[in-house]
Amino acid sequence: MFTRKVYASDQEKRRDFWTGFVGWLIGNGLLFCLYSSALNAVSRQNAIGTGPDTLLGIAVLPLVANVGALIYYAFTRSRVALGMLAAFGVTLALGLCGVLLFWATCGIMGTSP
Repeated sequence: MFTRKVYASDQEKRRDFWTGFVGWLIGNGLLFCLYSSALNAVSRQNAIGTGPDTLLGIAVLPLVANVGALIYYAFTRSRVALGMLAAFGVTLALGLCGVLLFWATCGIMGTSP
């Protein structure tokens, strides 16, 4: 069903890794824009009678797209899947650093002498 790519050179491996890394970032940026606009449209129609099933479907979309792409590329182009995992790890680490920085800043500013 899936044909695994056989890499001929290290350059080809690096190119696929960076394709997965950058592709994951761009793909999730576009997915975030789609997710935000769809959620905005549903929230406007919520008064009309759109139920929670629509909201659940929209909420699960990024998870399904990311896991589906990762599984597909793990079986076909393993270096692209590794690049996607690395981009996820870098994004998670940067987000954690941002939260810790925000927490430290607000903790210092919020205390009175």
